[in-house]
Amino acid sequence: MIRKELTVGEVVQAYPEAIEVFDKHELTFCAGCYITLFSELEKAAGYAAVQDVDRMISDLQRLVERLERVRGAETGCDEHV
Repeated sequence: MIRKELTVGEVVQAYPEAIEVFDKHELTFCAGCYITLFSELEKAAGYAAVQDVDRMISDLQRLVERLERVRGAETGCDEHV
């Protein structure tokens, strides 16, 4: 589950595909942008002037749910850890 308290780095580490969602919401960063990577989602969104933080969180959550379904189907496991 995606929560505003997670850092950008935590989300990207678990779900590299999340970069596409961040790009869509104009929250861009590079490997050297430590402030953004180690910032909580809500703070990082503020730094990047993201217009709708709640929508970004919802988009991330939908992505995670889709990826978890795919990963579960690939392993034959329907249970989430």
